Amino acid sequence: MNHALIRMRTQFRTVAAFLFVAILQLPIALGEGFLEPEGSSYRTDDGTVPLVWGETERNLSGDRVYEVRRWGLDASGLGQLVYEGEDTASFVSGLGEGDYVFRIRSKAKGDAYPDWGDEGLNVTVDYIDMAIVWPLMGAGALSFVVLIGTIALGRRATEGSESS
Repeated sequence: MNHALIRMRTQFRTVAAFLFVAILQLPIALGEGFLEPEGSSYRTDDGTVPLVWGETERNLSGDRVYEVRRWGLDASGLGQLVYEGEDTASFVSGLGEGDYVFRIRSKAKGDAYPDWGDEGLNVTVDYIDMAIVWPLMGAGALSFVVLIGTIALGRRATEGSESS
């Protein structure tokens, strides 16, 4: 019985520690801006960007509408609309090689959007060099031809030995 009480007390301490850590990290997870990818810059080699964003505690009450826009580093103006709605995540694909800036803003339903803040996510798209891709594709094609040739020659050799 005493052993069971000690074990329960240990489990209670563990649960309390996990709750304490979760409560401490809550303000971090609810910070403004993009939560994913982490940091203020992101590099991709396939032209895709997973975007996850959050709000501060003061904006959690009520329904919010989010707007995410994309600009090239040299461009100004309104930018290109990436997402507008109530979700807090989006996935961008099909980006060409180059540099982009993503920004997010939110508003309560029925209100006007505020001005854009200075914070943004800088994304660099740098595809794999074609000088590497073409030799790899050639090696794959050569392997395919050798495989088909091996199968054809092996079948021919086994058919010849069976008929004798």
